[in-house]
Amino acid sequence: MELMGQIEKICSEYYFMKQTNVIEKVQKIHGDIQTYMNFLLSGNIYDLDEEEYNYLGQYVVQILRDYSQAIVNRDSVLMIDTLDYGLKELLNITISADNGEVDE
Repeated sequence: MELMGQIEKICSEYYFMKQTNVIEKVQKIHGDIQTYMNFLLSGNIYDLDEEEYNYLGQYVVQILRDYSQAIVNRDSVLMIDTLDYGLKELLNITISADNGEVDE
């Protein structure tokens, strides 16, 4: 939940306050992002069937690629897209699973 709040703050400040120092802000929470992504890649923690787990793993790897590319190229737009439409989606899945809810 804390990581979600940090990501939402970065995205909101970019969209509504036109703050473009996204890469610097993300670097401050890089350790939390890395820990979360490692957690998702550590095994089939949600007991998904094999096909779903493989899809999730591919999705996580694609988000990591976009995240890395945004950092290397200092691309704020790609980073916002990665946070907003990638990482936040993964966090929503985790939050729902932890609450015992199923997203449809």
